[in-house]
Amino acid sequence: MSSKQKPRRQKSKSKKLEFSSRIYKTDAGWLCFNLPQDSSEILGTREQVTVIGTINGRPIRLSAFPTGDGSHYIPVNTEIQSDLQVEDGDYVRASLEVDPAPQQLNIPGDLQEALAGSKKARDIFEGLSYTNRREYISWIDDSKRPETRAQRILQTIERLLESQRKE
Repeated sequence: MSSKQKPRRQKSKSKKLEFSSRIYKTDAGWLCFNLPQDSSEILGTREQVTVIGTINGRPIRLSAFPTGDGSHYIPVNTEIQSDLQVEDGDYVRASLEVDPAPQQLNIPGDLQEALAGSKKARDIFEGLSYTNRREYISWIDDSKRPETRAQRILQTIERLLESQRKE
């Protein structure tokens, strides 16, 4: 965290993170800020997680991404930068917690039918992260021809079952 100063966190009894953190620019040019070092423990995961709360009083619902060292970071998109009038080096005050509302996906009927035909595949699919399920659905929905769509649904079921065999 050379150019990234560690955020200061205040004690809290709930599973809510309340802290100040400095905005920094990544090598790729994104503006981000870090959550406290033990954020994975408080958020209950070392994976990407959707959080809700406020940044400088502005309500947000964003994804926090793992850093690999038990912490998370949040990219600050241009809309939020503009709303908060923040830039590289500024500090933000955040109050965040895990979004309790599960993210909902509209699973196409033909994929639902295919999953209904294989309890194992359905269980594996339901156990995937929101992002992985969304990627499968997008891949299927991006099909231009009905034959391609049917083939991708079959491939999805095969891949799901194959992933179980690898474990």
